[in-house]
Amino acid sequence: AVVTTFQTSLHLLSIPGLKFTHILLDEGAQSPEPEAIAPLALASESTKIIIAGDNHQVGPQISVCSDFARENGLGTPLLERLFSHYKSLESSKSKNHHTSTLLTNYRCHPSILMLSSSLFYECALLSRSKSVPHPNAPYPLVFVCTSLQQSGFACLPDRCEKEADILLARAIEFLNSWPVTPGKEVAVGILASTKQQVACLRQKYKKYRYQMKSPFNKRVEILPTYNIQGEEFDAVFISTVEPTDSQQRPWDSVRSICNELVFNTVITRARSLVYGVGNPFLMQHLGTHYSRNCWSVYIQRCIQCSSLHLSDSCRDTPQLASVMEKLSDLVSATGTEDDSTILDLVPPDAVIERYISDIMSRRDFQMSHKLVQDPRGNVAWKDVEVESGYESSDERE
Repeated sequence: AVVTTFQTSLHLLSIPGLKFTHILLDEGAQSPEPEAIAPLALASESTKIIIAGDNHQVGPQISVCSDFARENGLGTPLLERLFSHYKSLESSKSKNHHTSTLLTNYRCHPSILMLSSSLFYECALLSRSKSVPHPNAPYPLVFVCTSLQQSGFACLPDRCEKEADILLARAIEFLNSWPVTPGKEVAVGILASTKQQVACLRQKYKKYRYQMKSPFNKRVEILPTYNIQGEEFDAVFISTVEPTDSQQRPWDSVRSICNELVFNTVITRARSLVYGVGNPFLMQHLGTHYSRNCWSVYIQRCIQCSSLHLSDSCRDTPQLASVMEKLSDLVSATGTEDDSTILDLVPPDAVIERYISDIMSRRDFQMSHKLVQDPRGNVAWKDVEVESGYESSDERE
């Protein structure tokens, strides 16, 4: 067996006659196609090739700077192109033996995973995480309003610094009250979508870190939201402020925190808590420029679960009740049909049971396969041959 990066695998071509019976490409959705196909030069006609990855998360489009290159497919990873190709070959009478979806997630708290699952994976994901919410955040999705300005979203330096101060203060507060487990490190990611805001957060953190209690078993990383693939944290704290162009659109549509791929990557880095800070009207507005308005759904769930909070400066907003009612109406218009299944604040085990029940009823009605649970509690998809009248034994966890 040889373990190598995509590009370094080309050096193996210097070994005469070297071919592999199996080639496995991990994180195949993160690399441009020319890079991903490099290891395939080591394949023979009988080689089995497996490409693993998630095409609903940040991929090569982040590193492709040319619009012309993106338009001609350089920003589309090999995994996504092949997945779309095989899906197009599907018919009601044939099975797709080329693609398979891993359903079980062991990282994210069920309520975090449900948001991602309903937005991107047709409610197919199942959480087996043992992560528990922070005691001060029983619902693990939180949003703090630092501004309630409804138009003219200017990214002013003082507004960026104000948001950075609020975010860092809340992050240190949660870190200091995080339940301590002997021998276990608490990891927190503090994220922003622009280099300028990341630099501001890093500079201000030099002051806030001295307020941290027992810093030796705590890890804090300040990173851009578009470059955190492979990271994992107990909590992520997100500064959502970002510049807009003259028409109030995202300045950088690919790296924007409202980009669906960036949003999905960010929230699924967290085990127990996702904490957003910013202007909810800005998030709702910028989200309208994408196929999925992810932050509207996020904020709607925060409102319904009483985890949307106001900073001190927002409490003095004129006609505050009317403003909040308008915000609720805006985000409600973009809610998903699955929201009703995740809003009750119930223990994680009960959430999972209710979630599985909802998936089973939904999937049995819509698709030609169903979700089954064996006596040990394992959950798997089971294909159903509708026309032949019998169930196959093709199960996969």
